[in-house]
Amino acid sequence: MNYNLYTAEDFASDESFINYYLKSNQDDIDFWTQWISCNPEKLDEVLTAERLLDMLYLHLPEHELDIELNKFESFLKEKETQPEILLKTSPSKFSVNGVYVVLMLLILVPTLFIGVKRFTKAKEIAQTYITKHNEFGQRSIIQLSDGTKIILNANSTIKYPKTFGAIRNVELEGEAYFEVMKNPKKPFIVHAGSFTTQVLGTSFNMNTRLEPEKIEVALVEGSVKVNDQLSGNHLTLKPYEKVVFDKVSKKLLKANFDTESLTAWKDGIIKFKNASFNEIAKEMYATYGITIINLSKHKNWKYTGEFKNTDYISIMKSICFSENLVYKQLNDTLYINHINAK
Repeated sequence: MNYNLYTAEDFASDESFINYYLKSNQDDIDFWTQWISCNPEKLDEVLTAERLLDMLYLHLPEHELDIELNKFESFLKEKETQPEILLKTSPSKFSVNGVYVVLMLLILVPTLFIGVKRFTKAKEIAQTYITKHNEFGQRSIIQLSDGTKIILNANSTIKYPKTFGAIRNVELEGEAYFEVMKNPKKPFIVHAGSFTTQVLGTSFNMNTRLEPEKIEVALVEGSVKVNDQLSGNHLTLKPYEKVVFDKVSKKLLKANFDTESLTAWKDGIIKFKNASFNEIAKEMYATYGITIINLSKHKNWKYTGEFKNTDYISIMKSICFSENLVYKQLNDTLYINHINAK
């Protein structure tokens, strides 16, 4: 059975999936939990199927059931008083089917309306979301309800539910380092638009601001599966491998990386190694929101330095001293030039 071809309606009518939904068969529960964790691209269809089953298996309280039955009885009494010609204006088969459809709509529509209202309200209660945002120059540590630890970088935002359901979903814009609490039955998925990173328990760094159209995932420990839901492109990373996803071409480019350099930011460290001016400028803006403009003729930069919990002024003073330059600040912009420049 190729479940990857299933629509929400297919899932909702599958006996095994229904057993998973009703929690009535442990084998089916284990199977679908594992299948969903391995196929995050079908998550929307699965959630829609669960919503359909929520309405199908709705159990009305007795007083609400009485109300619906009274409506049905009232409808039947009205039909008895209507002229019989109404049933003779079209062929008999059509009339019977038409009355049947009307009766079914009268019963089902109010019930489904109540079901939708209840489901929406239940989802609002169950899925209370928390959004954390760091301004420029800030870092923060976030502890999730499942024990997962997140270190959120500057100028970054993360959104997550107060309490997780069967799947641990979070949304990231910016950069964060994740230490995910292992739980094979509850996959952990980080969303960045159509791009997802799925893990069971691992440590990795994710950066959605590497460049305007690129996302980077670097694995430190464990295993992760990255996937673009629009193109279907996906791959699995091993420790010390990273992947860069191009939002335009939809390509996934895998490479190795230096863990210490890439994750130093989570300990408050900014590290440059033979860095060009563009690399320095990009890091300064990402961390502090400061724009650097090079007015000097010094273009071939290969700067190396390390700073821990340091403000941007101290960093710029050190860089300028090393490169024999000076800077002037105007609002959030630093202009770099030669010492004797006019």
